[in-house]
Amino acid sequence: MANVAHVEQSLKHILEERANVLARETGCIERQRKFSGADLLQTLVFGWLSHPDASLERLASMATIRKVEVTDTALHKRFTEPCAHFLHAVFEEMASVVVEASQDVPLELLCRFQSVVLEDSSSIALPEELAEQWQGCGGSPGKGQAAVKLHVRWELKRGQVQGPRLTHGRIIDRSSPFKDDGLPVGSLYIADLGYLDWGAIAARRAAGSYTLTRAQARTNYWTPEGKPLELDALLPQQVGQTHERWVRVGKEHRHLMRLLILRVPQDGASRRRANLEADAKRRAQPVREQAWKLADWTILLTDVPANLLNLQEALVLVRERWQMEMLYKLWKQYGRIDEWRTTNPWRVLCELYAKLIGLLLQHWLILLFAWQDEQRRMPQTGTGGPRYRQFAAGSFCRGALVSLCPTSHPTSHAFRVPNEQAQKASQFRPTPPAEIDQLGFESLSWCVWGVM
Repeated sequence: MANVAHVEQSLKHILEERANVLARETGCIERQRKFSGADLLQTLVFGWLSHPDASLERLASMATIRKVEVTDTALHKRFTEPCAHFLHAVFEEMASVVVEASQDVPLELLCRFQSVVLEDSSSIALPEELAEQWQGCGGSPGKGQAAVKLHVRWELKRGQVQGPRLTHGRIIDRSSPFKDDGLPVGSLYIADLGYLDWGAIAARRAAGSYTLTRAQARTNYWTPEGKPLELDALLPQQVGQTHERWVRVGKEHRHLMRLLILRVPQDGASRRRANLEADAKRRAQPVREQAWKLADWTILLTDVPANLLNLQEALVLVRERWQMEMLYKLWKQYGRIDEWRTTNPWRVLCELYAKLIGLLLQHWLILLFAWQDEQRRMPQTGTGGPRYRQFAAGSFCRGALVSLCPTSHPTSHAFRVPNEQAQKASQFRPTPPAEIDQLGFESLSWCVWGVM
């Protein structure tokens, strides 16, 4: 659920109480002098939340809001391995909290299902010195490339985000940390081809939920009676024509699903082939002949019955997988989780964890204060984006943070806009950080369904 009391309690518990405990347990704070665990955590999280490219000087200015006077040099010395472990531990506690809007998105197509869940991942390359912490592709463990992979499940009806859960960059999507997590009965699961697992699809259906996915070019098909089925004979030849029938898929499982096919216009097929060439070049592999041929058709598979989801509606829903790509794009473009201003590998890791904590907080505020706001539901094209960013990231976010942490609380200052006393308290950086004006609160606005 998402209400002020729930989020306020979670924030105070994690960012204050647990922060101090975890700082001692990880060795980040051995003897408290200026910084407590909560002071350090909130300085970094809100410093980079307000300015994703914040310098040490700006972060030191943020510390004054916690009534801590510190130089940029002293702050620089805090970026150590124990500090990274501390921020990682806090991040995992934040990611374990369940926050969702109190009301569903009022779209009939979504309301047919108990939940509509998207899943996707995104990798972030790290300095090679961190290969022992997060192994990338190539090289032996602890050597070579370093990368971390973010896994997220996003529920579209009430906006709940599960994760991000972090794994080594070399982990494939089919080994997602969510793999064994069940879904409520009557839910719909949508993911990219990297997650295609016939056993998981069959298990999901046996548990009472559904799957909607694109079909791999190399997929084999059988009739419901078990006879081999040639796909070529089923492909419609005219643009806009469709074909639908029940088939069995998966060599071992032979799971019964609906095969949905649409012949696409030539320009759409050309874009797909260009993407295939670009992906093949990136992987240094040739384009699969069958994939090249099938670019003329959209081919979907689902075990949702036709009376619950027709072909046209399935086409609409499968396009919403793109929302996950937009979510990661916005986290990187506005949250800048893959950018840093340092060569210190531990500071890089600290910055990544702190920014992710800030993005989770941002998402909570959207669910709490803006989920039902009409300005969130902007069209996917046009001039709404910058205007919406200004609405979401300015006075809205400031007011939300103030309402969560009342000014009567004697030790929680990092949720409030810097006041004159806080500005005067700093002998080193008298200029307070600006309002939150960079992060893309429209990450949830793409769930608007501009295609509807």
